[in-house]
Amino acid sequence: MMKILRTIAGLAFLGLLSAATAAPAFAATGIDAYTAEDRATIERIETYMNGITSMQSRFVQRAANGGQATGSLYIERPGKMRVEYDPPVPVLIVSTGVLLILFDAELGQTTHLPIEASPASVLIRKTVSLGKDVEVRGLAREDGMVRLTLGDEGSLGMGEGQITLDFLEGPLDLRSWTVVDGEGKATKVSLLDPRYGVNLDPVLFKFVDPTADKNRGDR
Repeated sequence: MMKILRTIAGLAFLGLLSAATAAPAFAATGIDAYTAEDRATIERIETYMNGITSMQSRFVQRAANGGQATGSLYIERPGKMRVEYDPPVPVLIVSTGVLLILFDAELGQTTHLPIEASPASVLIRKTVSLGKDVEVRGLAREDGMVRLTLGDEGSLGMGEGQITLDFLEGPLDLRSWTVVDGEGKATKVSLLDPRYGVNLDPVLFKFVDPTADKNRGDR
């Protein structure tokens, strides 16, 4: 059971716990339905996200059931991401720019997925086009934060979940996001002292399956 729960930590980060069940109902809202002020905010967020070239941060991941995990996150746009969990979670997530790879060291199990299979893929897309390539499902302001909810109902391969991005307002600063999977379960990832525009080692975004040699030896 512990092994399964540890693997779920990685799936929860990506919002992939259930791809077969419809996500919570949200009224799809076109950009034109928003006020001029809200449209300007959405445009600011789009510009901000497209301006991110790289990012490195510690993070805290919290599940709806109270479970918590910590780790390190690396992003290099377009297409590259690395999520390293701290022990005892033996899970590594690597987006190489071609594939999204989930590796469970304890199970010795590697899963390959399309990069766009997760709502979190919006963070590493080459270009973020809000209201066009990505559906805007909601915009809210509260206590100096702006919360933008995005999804695409699976039509673009982003999965059937959704993601809500939380920004500090004025100037914009991404602080956290909440991914809701296809079963309606929410997982929040909070960034701790994120650094942007950093030079990252290309090795971070390469994955060499440590079980490959073992598997060849078992033949």
